[in-house]
Amino acid sequence: SVPTPITGTVTNDVHDDFQSHALGRRIAGWNTYSPQWAPVAIAAEGTNRFVRLEDRDPCDYASVTRVFPQSRLARLAFQVRAHQTNATSAPLEIDVVSGNGTRAVALALNPTNGQITAWNGATRQNLRAYSTNVWISVELIVDADRAVYDLKLDGATLLTGAAFLEPSPSVERVVFRTGAFRLRDFTRRPD
Repeated sequence: SVPTPITGTVTNDVHDDFQSHALGRRIAGWNTYSPQWAPVAIAAEGTNRFVRLEDRDPCDYASVTRVFPQSRLARLAFQVRAHQTNATSAPLEIDVVSGNGTRAVALALNPTNGQITAWNGATRQNLRAYSTNVWISVELIVDADRAVYDLKLDGATLLTGAAFLEPSPSVERVVFRTGAFRLRDFTRRPD
């Protein structure tokens, strides 16, 4: 599902707060991919409301995408929480991408080893362990002019000047996905 009216760009800074959102599958301003066995919805625990991505599907995944103003220098801050750490759970992958989907930044909460991982160029690094049911504050500074990003988790700097996974002249979307990235043949992507 996509927000209507459909627009190709966002011009205002994004400051989403889900506390005033109604519970359910409509998430204002977000593109959602919510298969039957991998639902996406606004959920609540006590007074806290948040976007919940579930995944019980052996062949598909849940995904939400937030478009923000096209930027060569962007600051993104959000919180995430994992409910599972075991070998049978799907990873929660977080990508910061360009308008055509080029992944500048790729992070993951990897349930097979309980580690938060990030790509630094062509190298995947384990950054730190995470625990289930604990909110993690994430802050990214993405600099497309230098093709690098900085990463803080819970206020601690873990990466400075990490290289982009794929070259990108700008970024304009953040994607949260409960499965591995699928497109591997980049010759099929239009420029």
